[in-house]
Amino acid sequence: MTGSDEGRRPPRLAEYVLRLLVGSDAEGRSILGDAREELDVRGRTSRLGATIWYWAYVFKFAVSYRTGGKVRHPDPEEGRRRASAVTGLVWDAKSSTRSLLRRPWLSIAVITTLAVGIGTTTLAFALVDGVLLRPLPFPAPEELVDVSRVDPAWYGPNPTAAQAGNVFATPAATFFDWERSAATFSSLGAYAWRSGTFSGDAAPERIIGAVATGGVFEALAVPAALGRHLTASDEAPGATPVVVLSHGLWVRRFGSDATIVGRVVRMDGVATTVVGVMPKGFAFPDETTHFWLAFDDERRSDSTRNAGYLHAIGRLAPGSSLAQARAEMTAIQTRLGERHASEAKFISVAFSRHELMVAATRPGLLILLGAAAVVLLVGCANVANLLLARVAERRRELALHAALGASRSRLAGLLLSESTVLAVLGGVGGITLAWVALRPFVAAFPMTLPRSAEIQMDLRVLVVSLLVSVAAGLLLGLLPVARSSRMDLNVVLREGGHGSTGGRRTSRTHALLVVSEVALSVLLLSTSGIFVQSYLNSARQERGFRGENVLALRVSVPDTRAGSEEELRSFYSELQGYMDAIPGVTASALAQQMPYSGCCSSPPASMDTEDGVQEASVHTSSVTPEYFQAMGVPILAGRALLPSDREGSPPVVVVSEAMARRYWPDADPIGKRVRLESTDEPQWHEVVGIAGNVRYQFAGPEFVEYYRAFAQHPYGSQAVILKTRSGAVGVAAAAERAVHALEPTIPVTARSLTELAAADREYRTARIGSLILTLLAAVATGLAVLGVYSVLAFSVLQRTREIGIRVSLGGSRLGILRAVLGGGLVMTGAGVAIGLGLSAGLSTMLRSGLVGVSTVNPWVVLAVVSTMFATSVAASLLPAWRAVRVDPLVAFRED
Repeated sequence: MTGSDEGRRPPRLAEYVLRLLVGSDAEGRSILGDAREELDVRGRTSRLGATIWYWAYVFKFAVSYRTGGKVRHPDPEEGRRRASAVTGLVWDAKSSTRSLLRRPWLSIAVITTLAVGIGTTTLAFALVDGVLLRPLPFPAPEELVDVSRVDPAWYGPNPTAAQAGNVFATPAATFFDWERSAATFSSLGAYAWRSGTFSGDAAPERIIGAVATGGVFEALAVPAALGRHLTASDEAPGATPVVVLSHGLWVRRFGSDATIVGRVVRMDGVATTVVGVMPKGFAFPDETTHFWLAFDDERRSDSTRNAGYLHAIGRLAPGSSLAQARAEMTAIQTRLGERHASEAKFISVAFSRHELMVAATRPGLLILLGAAAVVLLVGCANVANLLLARVAERRRELALHAALGASRSRLAGLLLSESTVLAVLGGVGGITLAWVALRPFVAAFPMTLPRSAEIQMDLRVLVVSLLVSVAAGLLLGLLPVARSSRMDLNVVLREGGHGSTGGRRTSRTHALLVVSEVALSVLLLSTSGIFVQSYLNSARQERGFRGENVLALRVSVPDTRAGSEEELRSFYSELQGYMDAIPGVTASALAQQMPYSGCCSSPPASMDTEDGVQEASVHTSSVTPEYFQAMGVPILAGRALLPSDREGSPPVVVVSEAMARRYWPDADPIGKRVRLESTDEPQWHEVVGIAGNVRYQFAGPEFVEYYRAFAQHPYGSQAVILKTRSGAVGVAAAAERAVHALEPTIPVTARSLTELAAADREYRTARIGSLILTLLAAVATGLAVLGVYSVLAFSVLQRTREIGIRVSLGGSRLGILRAVLGGGLVMTGAGVAIGLGLSAGLSTMLRSGLVGVSTVNPWVVLAVVSTMFATSVAASLLPAWRAVRVDPLVAFRED
């Protein structure tokens, strides 16, 4: 070799692989030397071409020149013999296919079982990947940080990301102080939810959007698809109202009009200029947001600090970290508390945007992924039992192959080939099932899964599914290979295939697999049981109102009709008159907030208690006197609001029983005082009554709240509540016509309170989540029961001769029946005991998210144990019946 050879060394990894293949003997060194010389010749023409040739040579050598475990020198004269390896692989594939086709039902059972397990796991991983693992679709998403102002009296000194994500309580004045003082952020913006009515160009439509500062879009760093996004200039005093549209709204309502930028649309009756359209896929704060309005003069100049509605998002400055941002925001908030008394009780919290978005969903998705993995494990255990039984059946066939010269490695390759083919086919079926089910599954959670538009079956998910399939094939093939390697093939041939199939070791292996199946199934059954019990407990909770035959309409008066409080009173008074005249309506009422409305109002308030004035944020709603009758909310003490509680009369409130207990536990609340903190001069309200507690959400607590008289505190957005006679028809359409008769631009849809309850986010999550876990548990249980049946059926089949001998010697058929049934019950009992132990530990970890469910629920345990033993007995009956009916003469004749 010359010195130039050092510059043309083979690729190190390729040479290492080739050295492993050829060994270190003289023949191996000769092959390595020949390959290097050929590389040197080819490298004189093209270095890249020589490298490609060397890799191709290694690959070709690995495939074509390895026979019988011994490496041969690639001499062209021995090409036919070297090609025998390829022929062997083809033979293995053909033999595996023929073997699987000879037992089609077994193959179908294995493929179907694997398809269900792999499909379920693939679907769950697609959800976890799309929601939890993918980075946010923004440039440098790890730099995005959400900041909130939180009251520790409500959330504790260390609020979680899930809690902080629901807090929109930062006042505009506080945010602008943050914006001026924060140095760890290159940009900082604030936003809040905002619904608006688009009108003028088409039918009026109420659409969900947001109000935001320009800093939000600077932080997100996503340019507009058309025009521009909001900037700081849009917030200047006297600036023209502007709006940015989402891509979906632009397509749906404006027909993808490329000239939309600069067009004036009407938002809540106000002329607003469209300045931009965001690109497709842009979703902020989430997919339900379809427009973004700039801060108006009123919001910009709001100096109130005791009530807020904003949430902030920022982008970390270069060199800054999340820990530094948290420390800085804490220091800023402390300084604000020193300057403003109303800021002193609040703290600031900061979390990464990704953590904040997925915090509430992470536990549920991980539980789903774990449940899917349990189904896959149960399916694999079942398939392993079937393949082991298949090896036992084929022991004579394998012995004949060995007698004809097949090595044990060739037999192992054949068995691995069969399991791999089955796993690949099961994987294809599983991927197909997941692909078909993904969209309907995501559609079932449209308001509960963040980033739902990013959930898809892409290359990442397919690669994971493929890896799971290959791993399943290899693992499932190892047990049959290990079993065949322990067989004494000479003994099998002498016994004619009717000898032992492995004895006690084989039986223990089958039993261990079945016990593991049952244990995992019990774990999943118990988990689904406690979730179902939690859901039922939530559904049975007293709501505090009667929602039967109640309709609700959300009405928002346009700014052009809401110039003063007197105009609002006049508008809603006239509207109630229309509603009362509708046939079938027995009562109508107004409420600022109502159950299942998806929002609440908890401004700061002061309570005059026995221990002095206490301040807190308390839920409140402005209602008309008819509200309590229409909703069926009982008045427990004092009186309800009256028509005489109007403007100019002494302000009054009705408090909930929970509020009375909290602030006046040892005194009569009637006659006490409550003061709403607002920008207006605070005024004390006298407590005139105590109402029953109301739950505003499916799994929510009883609210501490107070009701104010609508006539004394009118608001532009109200829920119109209609109590109707049972069976009344046409009320909803008549109510919508009544609204449009007063103001045609108001979009409105009447829905029953039952419909609103069914659409509640927490209700849907609990109901669908419980249903999915129950279905997965049912699948796992079915597979476990099939495992019990297959093991007992195989055992009876293999022991037919033994049973025949016992019967011919006077053995009791009842004893045989008891033995078979007892075997199934013993395996089931062991699995149930292990599974209950596992479920007790898991339920302890899940207890915080459950309603009224203890660590070990006796009813759930009883249901799970009964289900497993009942299904196991049913699975054992057929094998037991076959054992009892064994004819000794037939058994001896088959032998």
